[in-house]
Amino acid sequence: MTSRLDYANVLLCGANCKVIDKLQRIQNTAARLITLTKKRDHITPVLYSLHWVPVPYRVQYKVILYSFKIRHELAPVYMNNLISEYQPIRLLRSDSAKLLNVPRTRTKTYGERRFDKCAANLWNSLPVEIKHIDSLTVFKKALKTHLFKLAYQ
Repeated sequence: MTSRLDYANVLLCGANCKVIDKLQRIQNTAARLITLTKKRDHITPVLYSLHWVPVPYRVQYKVILYSFKIRHELAPVYMNNLISEYQPIRLLRSDSAKLLNVPRTRTKTYGERRFDKCAANLWNSLPVEIKHIDSLTVFKKALKTHLFKLAYQ
């Protein structure tokens, strides 16, 4: 079920809430089936007990993971020029923050949904400790933990 839920979800970055809500309902239904929870019971504790991150955070996870792979040249070649690192003109404290360039967009609705814009904004919002991780497996674990904490604060 999770593979179907995660299929091409990078395209859902900044998508309409109606689309995300439909996927969230599917995830909620699957969680209820697995745990035999009644329909009227609150779903948040069920998702928390299963260690499932809600759909919007799953989308963020995938986008940030692709950003990591691009930065470390683990992504397919055609993706390598989608994002670029922020290079300040002069020496600044933010130089060691491992930030990405946030491209300018012309349109508000579709421009904000572009992969490069969405990826840069999400990557730049990560804590510095996570951005400095070089191992893919360690990064995945730290990122999932970070998003899990954000989802269930």
